[in-house]
Amino acid sequence: MKFKKILLINIREDNLDKIFWNRIDNLTDKKILLQKDSPNLSDELKYCDCLLTLFGVDITKKEIDGAPNLKYIGLLATAFGK
Repeated sequence: MKFKKILLINIREDNLDKIFWNRIDNLTDKKILLQKDSPNLSDELKYCDCLLTLFGVDITKKEIDGAPNLKYIGLLATAFGK
């Protein structure tokens, strides 16, 4: 499966090694990195079909409802957490 647009919330370039960014790039036509408090969040949600978040980021019903094309939600976390 290839996504049209992956929206990554609170995930920075330095959160992952380059090899994993390359894998993400192969899964999508476009990726957008935003902070949860970004004023562009609602606009970017409208067109994303994949949402990836960092551990501890609350994704509410409002955000999910604002992403009508959403097919997948993922969480960057480990079994050990914070």
